[in-house]
Amino acid sequence: QTRDYVFIEDVVEANVAALHHELEGIYNVGTGKETSVNELFAELRKLIQFDKKEIFGPEKRGELTRSVLDSGRLHKATDWEPRMGVEEGLARTVAYFKEVAGGK
Repeated sequence: QTRDYVFIEDVVEANVAALHHELEGIYNVGTGKETSVNELFAELRKLIQFDKKEIFGPEKRGELTRSVLDSGRLHKATDWEPRMGVEEGLARTVAYFKEVAGGK
């Protein structure tokens, strides 16, 4: 399975950019890059030093196997583009939760 993971600050910036333009219709907010759930797990495991193996379950009926978004229309209308990659976004998210949890 793949998804187009977008860092929350990029989503906020996309919305702010849209507010400053008179947009009509539907616009995608995405990175245009597919990241597999397995890649995401491996990166997160490394960041939090998790030593357990992943557990695979059966496919869920109707589950989307691939998802990636083209935000070209939004970029053309507002000049917005995502700035945060998956690795840096996960690292910042882990750091945030460690800070909130008191370094645990």
